[in-house]
Order: sequence, then structure tokens, then C-alpha cells
Amino acid sequence: MIDPLLTFAFYNRCHDWIGGDADLHGVWAMSVEWRDEFSVGNDMIDGDHRTLIAIINEYETVLETKDIGRLKDVYQRLFDYAEMHFDREINLQKAVHFPGYLTHQSKHDDLLRQLTEIHTAFVEGTERKGIIPKTTQLLRGWLLQHILTEDLKLRPYVAGERGDTPLQEAS
Repeated sequence: MIDPLLTFAFYNRCHDWIGGDADLHGVWAMSVEWRDEFSVGNDMIDGDHRTLIAIINEYETVLETKDIGRLKDVYQRLFDYAEMHFDREINLQKAVHFPGYLTHQSKHDDLLRQLTEIHTAFVEGTERKGIIPKTTQLLRGWLLQHILTEDLKLRPYVAGERGDTPLQEAS
């Protein structure tokens, strides 16, 4: 969980930044929509992915409305939900004997580290200009790329087509 004091500072800095001369037009694009081809074949994980997409879409909508209180809440919810989802996804990978679960877990850890670094840099004032577009690009790019290239590798294991593979990291 992100430190509540940092979150309060993040709220205040976002308020100053968005309330100033920031030009947010064009930072966000059309909402991402769930497609069946995103499915890994597990209702829980697919539901999590739908929720993550919805939170990212909400984040972008909040940017447009410049509601700083909601921005803070949505960012925190996104971080917390991602942590929970990543734990569930790794547990599923272990259960279906997905051989690349350790590599997959490190990619999750990397995203959480990047989100924390962005949050901290903004809160501490070390990076102010461009933080919103950087965050939006990270969220959209990482989520879609991760689901389409990494999570879909799990599909045959969930379907039982490759569940006999021993549980170990692939080399």
C-alpha cells in the first residue's frame, strides 16, 4: 500500500498542477474496451482484467474532469487492485503449473515499482511536468501489452492443455 502521507502530498501537488496552466487535452484517448481475445480462460483473472481496464478508464476520465480528490482515490484503488490481482494471478499460475511464473511475477513487481516511483517523484516534487501523461502511457501500454503478450501465455495451462508441466521456472 502507498503511504497515506505521500498520498496526501500527491493530492495537493495534483491539485496545484492541474489547477495551474496544465494542458491535459490529448493526454487520454478513447476508453479501452474489454475484448474476448483478452481472455485467459479463467473467470476470476478475466474479471480482474476487466476491473483494471475500468479503473484505468476512470483514471483518464477523472483527468478530464480535473477532480483531484477522485484522481487520488482512483490512483490508490488502481495500485491496491493491481497488487491483489497480481497475487491471484501468480497463485493461479502455480496451480496450473505455468512454468514462467517467476518471470511473470517479476514483471508485476516492476510495474508496482514504477507506479510507486512515479507517485513518489510527483509527491516529492522531483518530477512534476509530464507526470500525468507518463502515468497514462504506462498504464495503457503496460496493461494492454502485458495482457496480450504475457497473460495470454497462461491460456493453454488454464484450459488444461499443458497442465502436466512440472512447476518450475522455464529457462
